[in-house]
Amino acid sequence: MALYVDDLIICSVMEAIDNVKQQLRARYKMKDLGIIHRILGCEVLYDEYAGTLSINQSKYIKFVCNKVLPNGGATVQTLMRETILSKEMSPKSDDERDEMKNIPYKAAIGCLLWLVAGTRLDNAYATQTCVRYSGDPGKQHWDAVMSNDMLERYSWLWYRL
Repeated sequence: MALYVDDLIICSVMEAIDNVKQQLRARYKMKDLGIIHRILGCEVLYDEYAGTLSINQSKYIKFVCNKVLPNGGATVQTLMRETILSKEMSPKSDDERDEMKNIPYKAAIGCLLWLVAGTRLDNAYATQTCVRYSGDPGKQHWDAVMSNDMLERYSWLWYRL
């Protein structure tokens, strides 16, 4: 059982689920919404034949692409793990800082952090590395965000939009 505020998810064999629901209804006023398809921005997919359940955030990734990226497409092909970031890459002049004000660095970092917390733990290092420079990001920091491993793995989403 998983509980998030007022949403309850029960995973088990049907007989056990029905038993738990019956006990809950006896004590609490509740609404049964049936089989789960979405929770907290995640899509839940079932394959009854294979007996599997998977969770993904592809719709959220598409939303991030449209919100953060110019024209919803990737601009960089370098993998994050090949990029060494430092504070020296931060803007040195007011002109460079003004140019970075138009780039949604913090918004992109926030979206990546939500993906890491939800389903993309494999991108935690790359995202956390970029988070360090949120206070004064430079062009190379932005390039690293754009080439985050998550973006590479979902490149088909970036190019389809």
